[in-house]
Amino acid sequence: MPEDIRFYLISLVNNFRRENGKPPLSFDEALCAFAKAHTEHMANTGRLEHAPKHFRSGVGENINYIEGEEHPYQLAKAMFDDWVRSKTHKDIMLNAKHAAGIDVAHRGIGGNRKKLFMTGRFK
Repeated sequence: MPEDIRFYLISLVNNFRRENGKPPLSFDEALCAFAKAHTEHMANTGRLEHAPKHFRSGVGENINYIEGEEHPYQLAKAMFDDWVRSKTHKDIMLNAKHAAGIDVAHRGIGGNRKKLFMTGRFK
């Protein structure tokens, strides 16, 4: 997965925050590293699950997955749109104070189909 998909997703989050009168979040490498590790774990196990609570202390976490044949950026955008439609996920993005880290991992599931997993960490 191209590293710049992280910046694309952070820009979606920040555009959404701006539309809702909130300042942008900074890109945080430490949050991205945790998001990457957790996203890879979900992709490797095939299970959508939050990180254990002791790893989420003081940090909001959004997760999602999707299957499809579209380009990974289109699938990632669809997962972000799911977050926007969910009050809980939307609140996590809007209530974050200063930083975010997001990562996406995908696995082929036959033909052109792929399954993407995404983790967003917000603080």
